[in-house]
Parts: sequence; structure tokens; C-alpha cells
Amino acid sequence: MIKEIKTTKDENQLIVEVTCEVRKFAVHPIKVLTTEQVVAKLQEEYNIAGVISTPKRPVGNTARRKMKLSGVWVFQLEESKANKTVSRETKVEEPKPKPEPKPEPKPEPKPEPKPESKPEPKPEPKPEPKPEPEPENTEPLPITEEDEEFRAEPKPKTNTGTRKRTSRGKSSLRGRISKLTNKED
Repeated sequence: MIKEIKTTKDENQLIVEVTCEVRKFAVHPIKVLTTEQVVAKLQEEYNIAGVISTPKRPVGNTARRKMKLSGVWVFQLEESKANKTVSRETKVEEPKPKPEPKPEPKPEPKPEPKPESKPEPKPEPKPEPKPEPEPENTEPLPITEEDEEFRAEPKPKTNTGTRKRTSRGKSSLRGRISKLTNKED
């Protein structure tokens, strides 16, 4: 997440500028860099006594959500014998995951050469079927009386696949009960 850390030591103050890498894909989580994480990185080199100032906005791996990609922290250092002004620039690289070695493909056994044999005969290609020619006499058929009647009457509409819904209330049950009792008599 941390791309670069620039440190400047001035008397009893340590000024640290941290730059973060932008996340590459939206599926990667948004990480926020905290003061504790910065102090943990710097504890190895400096004796930090306290925090003087921190960035106004959160620092993280995205420029959205009111975040910045870089920020400046100022820390108070413990007093040392020599007061020197030192400027140091450090690049931090996160270890990249090593790709797993791919298993080497096993060589396939070569087929043994056949003893002198005759080449196989190639099958003959099948001829494509020819389309049948249309009859030359294309006169319309004569219309009969039945055909005229059929044309004159419209086809009755039928509901295919749908059925009328009947109410399942008391009135329909009474009718069914009365039909059943009448059949028994």
C-alpha cells in the first residue's frame, strides 16, 4: 500500500511525507493509512516521542471518499546528543507474490512407426443432392363451393391454454353439493 516514504529530520522534529499506491481494481479493498502504522514503520530508525501534527484528510489507496493518496506527519523526536539536519528518502516495496511454478508437461510417447504398409484409400466424397426442379405448370387450383363457404365464415375464436376462473365461494359449493345430492336420489 505504501509506495514511498520521505523523511526529513529538523532539530527535534521528524517530517514524514507518505505516498500510497492507487488500488488497481474496484474489487480490491480500500485501505486507510493510520498514524500508528506510520509510527510502526519509523520506530526501527527513529525514537519517536509524540505526534505534533497529522494530515487533515485520511490517507489511503484511493482518491475517493474524501481521501488523499499522500499525507504529511510531523513527529516529536526524543532528544539526542547530536542535532543534525538529515534528509532521507526511502522507497518501500511490498513483496509481490511469487507465481507458482507450472508443472512441466510430460512428453507424449511417440507412436511407433508402422512397418511398411500401404496408405489407406481415401473415401470418395459424396455428391451433393441436386434440388428438384419446380413443375413448369403453376396454374392455381379451381375453387370449390366448400372452399367458398370456408372463406365466408370467420373462424371461431378459441382460448387455447387459458381457462376461465370460477369463484370458489359458498355459492359455487352449494351448487355442487345440490348436484351431488340429486344424483344420489
